[in-house]
Amino acid sequence: MRFRTPTIVAAAVMAAGAMLPATPVLAQVSNDEVSATLASVSVAADPAVAEAALAAENARAAQLEAFYRWVSSPPIVARHRFFVCVKWRESHNNYQAKNRRSSASGAYQYLDSTWRNHSRAAGFAGYRSARSAPPEVQDAVAYWTYDHVGRSPWRSTRRGC
Repeated sequence: MRFRTPTIVAAAVMAAGAMLPATPVLAQVSNDEVSATLASVSVAADPAVAEAALAAENARAAQLEAFYRWVSSPPIVARHRFFVCVKWRESHNNYQAKNRRSSASGAYQYLDSTWRNHSRAAGFAGYRSARSAPPEVQDAVAYWTYDHVGRSPWRSTRRGC
């Protein structure tokens, strides 16, 4: 089953006034994103245009943060049968797990190169490996992977999930 895109889900959650967990998620922003935002703001000759561009960027960042906090809350990731199965089979629910025979780490056993690509695409660049990311980020990236790639990254999990 595929989930709706982050923007649609986050908007629906915020519109419904859903309760978000109290645990904060640290949004990771790449240097390229910061540079692009600063360039777009500094190019604007009118301060009102620059302020509007900055407000739009802040709204997008807040929307993404709300979405990933919602995704990593217990009703979605911790109770979703597929994620529970994958975490148990890959790492026995250990977010600090490290495979001795490869670079795979974290609760979902991402290879370092895959982790860097998927975490960047999900909006959490900056963590070198899955085990270096906090649990809520690992859950959010796993959700993003499931939503955009499907179950195939975990197909080799023993007996499947």
